[in-house]
Amino acid sequence: METLAYKLSEPFNYYNDKEFSEKDNISFWEEVSKKYINWDKIYDKVWSGNENKPEWFKGGKLNLCNNALDRHLSERGDQIALFHECPALEVSSTLTYNELWKKVCIFSRALKNLGVKKGDKVLIFMPTMMECAIAMLSCARIGAIHSVTYIAYNFNNLSQRIEHLKPKILITVNFGVKENKYTHYVPTIKKALEKSIHKIETIIMLDRIDFINKEKQLQYLEKNKEIELGYQTLENTIDYKELVDGLEPLLEYELLDAVDPIYFLYTSGTTGHPKGAVAEAGGFLVQALYSYNRNYGISPGETFFTPSDIGWQLGHNLLYASLFIGGRFVLYEGDLFVPTLDVFRVIEMTEASLFLSVPTEFRTFQKLDPNAKEILKYNLDKLRAIILCGEVLDSSIFNYVTKTIKKPVVDNYGQTETGWCIITSSSQQIPFKIFSCGKPVPGFNTKVINPENREPAKPNEIGELLIKLPVPPSCIQTLLLDVNQEQYSRKYLNKYPGYYGTGDLCKFDEDGNYYIMSRVDDVINVGGDLVYNTLCEDIIQKNKMILENIVAAGKDDYYGQVPIGFIILKKEFKSIYDENKILFLSSLKKELNDVLETSHFLPNSTLKHLVVVTGFPKTRSNKKIRNVVSKIFNDEAYEISQSMSNPEVINNLISELDEFKLVLLKSNEDI
Repeated sequence: METLAYKLSEPFNYYNDKEFSEKDNISFWEEVSKKYINWDKIYDKVWSGNENKPEWFKGGKLNLCNNALDRHLSERGDQIALFHECPALEVSSTLTYNELWKKVCIFSRALKNLGVKKGDKVLIFMPTMMECAIAMLSCARIGAIHSVTYIAYNFNNLSQRIEHLKPKILITVNFGVKENKYTHYVPTIKKALEKSIHKIETIIMLDRIDFINKEKQLQYLEKNKEIELGYQTLENTIDYKELVDGLEPLLEYELLDAVDPIYFLYTSGTTGHPKGAVAEAGGFLVQALYSYNRNYGISPGETFFTPSDIGWQLGHNLLYASLFIGGRFVLYEGDLFVPTLDVFRVIEMTEASLFLSVPTEFRTFQKLDPNAKEILKYNLDKLRAIILCGEVLDSSIFNYVTKTIKKPVVDNYGQTETGWCIITSSSQQIPFKIFSCGKPVPGFNTKVINPENREPAKPNEIGELLIKLPVPPSCIQTLLLDVNQEQYSRKYLNKYPGYYGTGDLCKFDEDGNYYIMSRVDDVINVGGDLVYNTLCEDIIQKNKMILENIVAAGKDDYYGQVPIGFIILKKEFKSIYDENKILFLSSLKKELNDVLETSHFLPNSTLKHLVVVTGFPKTRSNKKIRNVVSKIFNDEAYEISQSMSNPEVINNLISELDEFKLVLLKSNEDI
């Protein structure tokens, strides 16, 4: 019998590559590694170890900085590599590959001069700016392991990172921007250092005098002296510019084994404490190039733009991938949700091919420019598609992007732990279906298992999304400080032997399109019937009065759990609510339940109560933290994790829920 010989498609064909990876996943990744990577020494074997602890490309030697910069200098030295945009302060700059390479090589020598060596941990606490990218690439050049921390963290968050990571060096800045204003980071850093038991040897501080001159810095400090008294200077600090002044570029780079760690990146912490994901050099590089070129469809010289912070997986990994492929990447410094249409100016100016964001940002655009008259004044001809991810895409935003802005939408689904997207419309070769995030990408062999009977799910049957072992090269193999892989195995591997469990529920239709439903932990069990909150939330979101909503579990003596709807009203409907809250809630709840009840796929999904609130707790990647809302409503103990971006909302939420319960006690109405 003739053996079929598979090979990577050229040009890319999703169905060819998907079949190749399903039939012979090891050979698939071997071809990818040889097609895209500059190996200093080819690996001994493409895959070794075992399914639970695979070793991809072991024995191979390479360097990520070499693959990101050096390899492109002869052909793309004068091409723009990075744009930096800070619209709040009208700051804009660019670096070519030649310019970026020189700055990286100089800073690499500076780190070496400080005694930083291969395997040392370096914490980077900087905004999304040129020097942050330079610090990352410099660490990669000398083999140090970097961890970029989200710049909006408070001192408690930063202290926890320091304790967990125990870095040798901290690279940071004194000033940045927050809500279109200057902000001073030194007090946050100093308080974090005082709280930490681990003592960092050296702090490299970039004085941003090109961003906020000395006169304005002094004015800021004088204005805020009572708040910042005693927190305006740091010990053991070296000035960034003095450190690099007069240094020659470090031309050589450190060779890493493919299985050596290259960075630590923390998960968003939607369901608990963030986890330190350990990325391996070879696997990250191989999958980054394949995913960026084939799943996103970006070619050398093209521009990718996301306003995602560089401290999160998307911004972090897309920056690297753009440089690996020889592309152009936009570093966007500023708050994602400050009301502005400026991103469309950036799209036009940089000739971006793809723009990636979250649906919440487009709700802001829709509010500012409902008919897109201002948006369409910009030249968006180069923009092939808008990628929306991180939360379920509702039909209102889908219609706004496709019919009003007139651009195709691409959804995708992935996790920090998987490195790259697991499901999307690869290079837009899969027709988009509303609510679907696409089909599994080549290299990820997935399965959906019914958690009740452990049998493979049928089309349109909800189950847990699994990835067949061994996991692809970019997936994490362990967690930071995870002795003998115990925490990793317990969380991801033990539940379904032979598979990595994502912890997410999904379904697929007859055409193989996947639909992410919710986290396993977020399902509401109503007397044995499972209610999926995201399905309810999408139906509720269509109501013209509702700006945002959460459906979470409330305790019930009879059913065990029941769905509770928590809504934020649009501004124009708040006065109607205030006139007669009981009548308003009773009427709106009936209206919503009539729609939920007629949805044949949602048994027992009608809302027991409907509560108006002013805000929801969210992670710093804008994911709603439903379990905290549920626990507060049920008077259960809850924890404010370090991943929560807006802990100040909790006190308001407690007051609003207490007020609702008092109204409920006094009312005869069904609210």
